[in-house]
Amino acid sequence: MLLEETLIKLQNKFEKNLNELRLKMKSSIEEKGVNTLYLACGFLNWYEVSHSKDLLKSPLFLIPIDLYRESSKEPFYIAKLDDDIVLNPVLEQKFKIDFGINLPPIDQFDGETFDELFNFYANELKLESNWEITSEAYIGLFSFSKLVMYKDFDQYEDLIKENSIVRSLAGVNDEYDENKSDSVPTIEEYDKTAKSMENFQILDADSSQQEAILAAKNGRNFVMQGPPGTGKSQTIANIIAEFLALGKKVLFVSEKKAALEVVKKRIDEKGLGDYCLDLHNHNSNKKSLLQDLSKSLNTTKNANDEFPYFSKFDRIKKQLNDYVSSLHTKLTLLNQTPQKIHGRLGRLDSVPDLLFDIKDVEKIDQNKLNEMEDFLGLFEKMKDLVKQKDSHLWKGTLITESSFDTESRISEKFETLSNLLREINASLSELINFQNILGNKSLSMIDRLTEYKMDLSQYLGHKKVKSL
Repeated sequence: MLLEETLIKLQNKFEKNLNELRLKMKSSIEEKGVNTLYLACGFLNWYEVSHSKDLLKSPLFLIPIDLYRESSKEPFYIAKLDDDIVLNPVLEQKFKIDFGINLPPIDQFDGETFDELFNFYANELKLESNWEITSEAYIGLFSFSKLVMYKDFDQYEDLIKENSIVRSLAGVNDEYDENKSDSVPTIEEYDKTAKSMENFQILDADSSQQEAILAAKNGRNFVMQGPPGTGKSQTIANIIAEFLALGKKVLFVSEKKAALEVVKKRIDEKGLGDYCLDLHNHNSNKKSLLQDLSKSLNTTKNANDEFPYFSKFDRIKKQLNDYVSSLHTKLTLLNQTPQKIHGRLGRLDSVPDLLFDIKDVEKIDQNKLNEMEDFLGLFEKMKDLVKQKDSHLWKGTLITESSFDTESRISEKFETLSNLLREINASLSELINFQNILGNKSLSMIDRLTEYKMDLSQYLGHKKVKSL
């Protein structure tokens, strides 16, 4: 019973390890398009120096494999991929640098069995007395991306030193690049002069995207930044299309496979997929790669020299540009653009309209506008009067003309009215105190008392009611 439980635990642990390998392999393929799962066959047991006690075990041959299972209840299966068996590139580089041993590529081996393959490299390795090759085999994840970069630097050192981007990163200013920037037109200039016949973009592009495309076409080095969804892949697809039309080659590199797939999909949808060679696809092998390359080389497309709508596009673009130019051109007298004026009007959207005619509005200058604003400012001081126009004492009053004599007579009348109101106020206060009349003193109270006087006179008949 104990043995059975132990075997079950070992089996579960074994399946867990295999599943982790499978998930990491899948993640590497999906994110980077590179298979990192290999069956390592044949190990070299060796010491870095003769007096060292640290035994190093290095795989000699790596066979690319796939690890899968039909269901969680089924066992795992191993299948060899179509890629070739490779000699451990890290070990190969290590022996070349540290021991001066140049191992021949595996395709130079003309034997048939693994034993013969082991013996072949045992002779090439010139084994030390305490070194040995074993026929062990293990499944593992192996990545050589950094080694590939190292080899590129080693092989193309002189070219890398002369690269303008590398020189810029190293702080070297090239006069060629500095003078080059002067030849790039602004996006405004380009939009006014560019013709539709000379545009080979396959997707929509706004002004910021057009700047990036224009910089690329003029050989500028730049960094394009933006959060997801701002059109970076769309811009890259347009740049590739522009360069294809110019007969140039484009190498689009990305660490993430998803970025490559988005651009490739956009290009395929526009019928330019045959011009692209996908080197990031994990399904690619030498055979499929050669087939795709042959297909791309033999692809020819006939393009019409004249598209009937190009001239119409240019006319519409000119109309739109003229409209924008008019909106942002300052009016001579006001020194304001229509766009600014419309903006000021937009802030008054919630204000009720007051419609009136302004004669010769095109002749209004800033001084005249300020004078009109000052005049309208007077109404701000009388807003309470305007709001109470229906109940105001002066309702219906209309002065057709104004003069010093009219102002003098109005002032005289107001002075008389003021004196009478003071007398009425005093008499009304006396009456309220004498008769204990309840209520606030107001002109409306006088109206009620006057009506009461008239009613009392009619009731008494022959009696005379004294004046209040």
